[in-house]
Amino acid sequence: MFKKLLPFIIAILIVITLILTATFFLWDMLNKNKTTDDPTAKAVSSVKNVSPKPLTAAKAKALTVVLKDITTNLATKDKMIVVGFAFVLDSTKAMDEFNNLDVKVKSIINQTLADLTVEEVSGAKGQDNLTSMLMNKINAIMKDGKVTEINIPNIITQ
Repeated sequence: MFKKLLPFIIAILIVITLILTATFFLWDMLNKNKTTDDPTAKAVSSVKNVSPKPLTAAKAKALTVVLKDITTNLATKDKMIVVGFAFVLDSTKAMDEFNNLDVKVKSIINQTLADLTVEEVSGAKGQDNLTSMLMNKINAIMKDGKVTEINIPNIITQ
């Protein structure tokens, strides 16, 4: 009797194995479709449940590095900009690293400004775009901390 049932049991085990394999394959494919390759969406989802700790005024001032009067030519012909920046960092370790990278930071600022026109740095929207570009580029070179905020205390375009 067992010999007669053996092929039937093996066939059932093979069918169950195939069904489970197909299920895991489909499950994996469905989960891959839910993830996105869009870097903006990934960034938003990675910080979805993160809430920042607000800095006190004294702490923010202690973690601020000011670069005054950076002068460079803009992409617009015969136009230049004189601008100052106040970089707020997330820790004293980040502040030390930022101070050590000051030449590289100034280079990033000059290169970024050289690619912009007067219209692109004018107004609140232009300044927001400028600070966003700078924050992304500077944070990319920092290892021990991050720039959390960039303020523009003075800006003159000529």
